[in-house]
Amino acid sequence: MREIKFRGKVLKGEDKGKWVYGSYIYPMDESYWIQAGCECEYEVDPETVGQFTGFHDMNSKELYDGDDIEEDVGDYAPFGGPILEHNAKNYDTVMWHPTLGRWSWDNGADWGIVNLDKARIIGNTHDDPSE
Repeated sequence: MREIKFRGKVLKGEDKGKWVYGSYIYPMDESYWIQAGCECEYEVDPETVGQFTGFHDMNSKELYDGDDIEEDVGDYAPFGGPILEHNAKNYDTVMWHPTLGRWSWDNGADWGIVNLDKARIIGNTHDDPSE
């Protein structure tokens, strides 16, 4: 059975700015909430809410909407031509593609093009890497 869960960054209180993971609670007003496993409810920043894709990276880390990945593509030789780059890396961001009704990369590539066994999460669109 597919696991459906979400994450978001807490807006208020002592946990402000921390990621919480759990069930999305449908907003009754303009606020967004996630209920974590401890039965705690957190108001979260709606811009940071992302759904678990059901996939994991090469380190078995859960992949969420908005995660940035790095894929080791090895020697890059487009269409079987000459090698243009050795030890090449591919960088992309996970996103939901509503028109196609599936998870995709922000460049529109299909999941089949990226090998998740060689991809690792390097951040996400909501965290500043310099922090």
